[in-house]
Amino acid sequence: MTAAAVILAAGTSSRTAPFHKLLAQDHEGCPMLLRTVREVMKSQAGQIIVILGPENTPETPELKALLLPFRNHRFSIVHAPHEQRSLSASLRLGVFHATPLPVSCLLVVLADMPLVTAEIMDQMIERHALEHADSVTPFCNGQKGNPVLWDRTLFPALMTLNGDKGARDLLKRHDLRHSQIQAGPEVLTDFDTPDRLELFRTL
Repeated sequence: MTAAAVILAAGTSSRTAPFHKLLAQDHEGCPMLLRTVREVMKSQAGQIIVILGPENTPETPELKALLLPFRNHRFSIVHAPHEQRSLSASLRLGVFHATPLPVSCLLVVLADMPLVTAEIMDQMIERHALEHADSVTPFCNGQKGNPVLWDRTLFPALMTLNGDKGARDLLKRHDLRHSQIQAGPEVLTDFDTPDRLELFRTL
């Protein structure tokens, strides 16, 4: 079995409203969502699921249009209902669609962290294959970063999550086998405020 990746991109982007952060462009004119997706596509993940917001929200058609060229047997787009746009709800939706797939693990990628490279994702996938850990997390200077990789045996637990904090509580469980890789500041760097978007436009 191989790895799947889910890219969580269904958030409302309230901190940068009315502008949606995932449409912000870097110095080469590449939108943030597209830059994130391109890196995941370069990784070893065999199946990629992008969770977008509801189809009838203003920003969704533009975001979806960025992704249509990627759609194939390896890549799919899922729309979250209005009531399921929190981080945990989007994650549950991704796990739901990954569960029937012949994959051994799920890499959970945040769409507003476009500096994370395919090389980092591949290190995590390879560490999971080597150690059969329940989770693999990148660390930078002692801090946990993103993305996080989960073994498929944790899919049922991920499906029980609620709220807007993702799966952090699962990372605290001492009965699980947690592994980690060392990475640079890109695993801690997101872009979710107007000031951060201005920085992204220079990168």
